[in-house]
Amino acid sequence: MGGTQAIADALIADLRAHGGRLAAGVEITEPQRSVVVFDTAPTALLRVYRDKLPHRYAKALRRYRFRAGIAKVAFVLSDEIPWSDPRLRRAATLHLGGPCQMARAEATSRRDATPTGRWCWPRVRTSPTPAASTKPAAVRSGPMPTCRRGPRSTRPRP
Repeated sequence: MGGTQAIADALIADLRAHGGRLAAGVEITEPQRSVVVFDTAPTALLRVYRDKLPHRYAKALRRYRFRAGIAKVAFVLSDEIPWSDPRLRRAATLHLGGPCQMARAEATSRRDATPTGRWCWPRVRTSPTPAASTKPAAVRSGPMPTCRRGPRSTRPRP
């Protein structure tokens, strides 16, 4: 594996090399006396540390609101994408989805709902050429960044 998994693996290896321990998939209910690194929703800290957190920090955690998330992927291409319309190669940003579909999908995301039916396929934004190069033929391969907005329904389970 590569990409972010390689980064996570390296961080875990370094943690273990320094005597650290990884506990994944385990519910933490009591704070430890040692250093603890959380990879969880901010609100979960309130359940673990309860009244042991500084007042202002606990107040900020209570005010935390979940919002729509974004997933970003950079595809490494071996050749230019054969777009059906040559104008697409010159666009700075492409929204892959029709205008009505995009509007409804964005509204659905804001309501914290998951799109269903014909609206469920991902709306993707991409930049087909770096900085909308006026010479798309010069950019035949390399990274193609994409991102997708998702619903806010990533709230932790109680």
